[in-house]
Amino acid sequence: MKLPPLSSCTLLLLLAPAAHAIQDTNGNGMGDAWEKYFNGGSLFSAANTNHAATADPDRDGWTNAMEALAGTDPFKATAPTGHVDLKITRTVPDDLLKFSWLSQAGKVYQLETSPNLMAWSSSGAPEEGTGAEIQRTLGGPVDVKRFWRVKITDSTVDPDGDTLNAWEENALGTNPLLADTDGDNIPDNLDPYPTVNAALSDPDGTGVSAAFATGLKGFWDFESIQGATFADRSGSNRHATSFSGGPVRLGMPSQAARLNTTGYITIPPATVKPANASQDIWTASGWFRLGKDSIKNSNGFFRVIFSLYDQQGTGPAPNYATLAQGTCFMLRRTAAGQQWYVGGYRQYASDGSNGTSVGSPLTDFNGYDFSWTKGTADDGNWHHFAVTYAPSMANGQRVYLDGVLVKQVATQYYPVAYDTDTTFTFGRLYPAYAPSALPDAMLDRLRVHSRVLSATEVQDLFHQDADGDGLWDVTESRTVNWVDANSNGVVDAGEYTYVSSPYLWQAASTDHDGDGLTDLQEQTAGTDLTKVDTDGDLMPDGWEVTYGLNPLSSADAAVDTDHDGKTNLYEYQHGTNPTVPN
Repeated sequence: MKLPPLSSCTLLLLLAPAAHAIQDTNGNGMGDAWEKYFNGGSLFSAANTNHAATADPDRDGWTNAMEALAGTDPFKATAPTGHVDLKITRTVPDDLLKFSWLSQAGKVYQLETSPNLMAWSSSGAPEEGTGAEIQRTLGGPVDVKRFWRVKITDSTVDPDGDTLNAWEENALGTNPLLADTDGDNIPDNLDPYPTVNAALSDPDGTGVSAAFATGLKGFWDFESIQGATFADRSGSNRHATSFSGGPVRLGMPSQAARLNTTGYITIPPATVKPANASQDIWTASGWFRLGKDSIKNSNGFFRVIFSLYDQQGTGPAPNYATLAQGTCFMLRRTAAGQQWYVGGYRQYASDGSNGTSVGSPLTDFNGYDFSWTKGTADDGNWHHFAVTYAPSMANGQRVYLDGVLVKQVATQYYPVAYDTDTTFTFGRLYPAYAPSALPDAMLDRLRVHSRVLSATEVQDLFHQDADGDGLWDVTESRTVNWVDANSNGVVDAGEYTYVSSPYLWQAASTDHDGDGLTDLQEQTAGTDLTKVDTDGDLMPDGWEVTYGLNPLSSADAAVDTDHDGKTNLYEYQHGTNPTVPN
């Protein structure tokens, strides 16, 4: 029997649901890898009607859901990437039917046939797509009327076990033989950047929302330095200039600027210069790490984090200006603890006779002070600051330390001229009235925005997490182990490791010190994830948290919580419950 005429051969396409559990972050039934591949790296938006699973933006007759299964482009109706175009031709005189269709690498194609659209059977073996055309030739006796279709499925081959199918691996550019292509400990199927260890390639920019680009006037991460110039990462080319300082390792978490009591950093005043007086608004933020006990053992002079200086008056510049004003953020030791100061200052003649200054500008501050517990700021750890400057706003002067609002007041305001003598300096009160104002400190991730950052945004900066494992960079940076191999007192590359690396993702169940609390739970509790017993009371952190004790205070070791005559420490040592009398 001859093959039926082409008019009796009906061509169909069948799309089979994925055999594996696709990654579908937005829950629309379409795989993340496919969405990002055809949507400029972004997931489909529920607010965009063209992104709906039932939509057909390219009007090729295939919905987005169908295109996702086929691995085709939902915004392009032409082959080979827009749709699968199944063709059939008949050859003479041998009466053969030839089927052909363009394939997608990573998809599997099975030609099927049916006499009645009810009972389907495979015609030949399934074929793996390669991106090239697949051809199939059939001959022999067939029914008078015959239907044909191509069933498209995902390849079930997954040699690396990362649950990504071959098409997804190809679309993402990942290695199908490696579950973690970029070696960052995040499996390819969970990694937003599976081919790049983002925490290593951009340790200071990764993990920050794109919203922070709004109003960003300058961003200095100290990863790139040429001579005495630190690159501005904001794209505004407002590069910072270093004086007697330079980059060192072990920042937040990579390189930072070292000030070492002689150095300071200036940024162009245009960074904060407004278009007009009503827009004189900015936020300065960043990380500082003061030398251990450098304030505790100091002489009581202020150490400057940053200062905006604008000389006014007729005296010789800069040390004899009759009026110097702006804003500054400083810290000093007092008998009660550590005193912070934020606001403006005025420099004038100490003897009141000749209009020149021979005294310290400390004599006439116009701002606010507040205290931190002694030893908090100079504990040798990294701390985050954010200071807003908004004279036109109520309580426009806001100070955040480690993500917490600690001061909110009206801005003490002198109009700043933003002329040739205006200076924005990190690490120095300018004009410098005494060397003691220069801190022993490191600075990192300095940003200036031309707007007031919200409390949520400030907390997001404090909680930056470059490797995306839920442990903040500041938490993981504190787990560093340093061995000064060359005894030069400088933390060189290769001399340090991390208990919990800020560059490598880790599972939420990780408990590095084995105290019964995961690292994430330790972060929440404020305990040390490298110590079994943070407060040194001989009771493990996990045990204390389980029974409602305080893992940050050793005082509860001697307490008898359940009033049974046995201390909490005794109960731990004997394996009893400290909350139930026994």
